Amino acid sequence: MIALVSVLFIGVNIYRIVSIESTTGFNTPIISSYLWTKVKSSPLDSLIYVDYLDDSQILCILEDINSIEYITRVYYYDGWIREFFSSSDFEFKITDGYLIYPSNNLDIQIYENYLTVIIDSFAFDIVIPGDWRFAYE
Repeated sequence: MIALVSVLFIGVNIYRIVSIESTTGFNTPIISSYLWTKVKSSPLDSLIYVDYLDDSQILCILEDINSIEYITRVYYYDGWIREFFSSSDFEFKITDGYLIYPSNNLDIQIYENYLTVIIDSFAFDIVIPGDWRFAYE
C-alpha cells in the first residue's frame, strides 16, 4: 500500500511540473504574437515609443483616428502585462490597464528599425519596415 501511495505521489508531482512547464512554454509565444500584432497592425503614420510611469516601462503606439490622437499602452504592472487604449489627453493611471498576461516583467528596447522585447526570460525582436516612425534613444 505504501508503494502504491508513493507511486501516485511521484506521478502527481511529475504531472504538475510538466503541466506548469507546458503552460509557460505555450503562453510565451502567444504574448509575443500579441505584441507583434499590436505593433504591426498599427497604421504606418503611428509613432511608436517607450514612456515611463511609476517606474513602469510602457510601449506606446500613438495614432491619429479622425483627427484625434489615441495611444495604445502596453506595460507591466503588479504581476501582469496590461494594455490600455485612450485618447492622448486622457489622464492615464498605471492601474487602469486591462490584464493581458501574467508575467514577472516586461522590458522593451527600441532601435532604429526594430524592437527587442523581453518577457520573463523570453526575448524576441520585432523588425519594422522603414515606414513606421520610432522615437528611440
